Amino acid sequence: PERIIKTSGLIIHPRFYQPIAGDACDGLRLRQTERERLGLDPDCLTGIVLFGGYGSKAMLEIAKRLECFQQKLQLIFICGRNEQLAVALRESQGTQKRFVTSFTQDIPYYMHLADFFIGKPGGISISEALAMKLPMIVQRNAATLINERYNTEWIQQKKVGLVINSFRNIDQAVEKFLQPEHFAQYRANVAAVNNQAVFEIPEIVQNILTTNAQTKATELLQQR
Repeated sequence: PERIIKTSGLIIHPRFYQPIAGDACDGLRLRQTERERLGLDPDCLTGIVLFGGYGSKAMLEIAKRLECFQQKLQLIFICGRNEQLAVALRESQGTQKRFVTSFTQDIPYYMHLADFFIGKPGGISISEALAMKLPMIVQRNAATLINERYNTEWIQQKKVGLVINSFRNIDQAVEKFLQPEHFAQYRANVAAVNNQAVFEIPEIVQNILTTNAQTKATELLQQR
């Protein structure tokens, strides 16, 4: 290729860059209100657990392992089109607060209410979490896709989250996020990542189209 163009990240939906309705005035207060509307504690550390359009049975393991934190932690589970999983998570709830929903197009809204992300190390999932300023916990083992393994290495290099070999160890990872000084550092590292690809690429494409049009016009003039 004549040129290799580098962007600041992957393209994700612009909604991940927008505040929820009314957020411009008092984001913290609105987030607290919305948490309460979902039956959650307005001030408790909140994780969002998300595994794509059909969820994952790993979410049941995560829920079970994190129940030990009781009122120190609460969770939002997005189960996608796996209604059976959503039912199982609701029925298995103990004293720890959680909100469970199935398929939704309001992922940015729920991420806005969370403090950190638990899920797959896919490029889009990571990019969405970063745009919402969420440190992350992901898994890497023999079953992890090759391209996703590179993503986990990037997470470790940038120190924007934790990589564990099994969600059976999720409680140990969350324990670190419960330590304010450690969590603050992860949040600062996440905030330093500024992916603006969704705004950069249209301009890049427009410049390429303009350049190509000018080149063709010049060639036509030279042929006359």
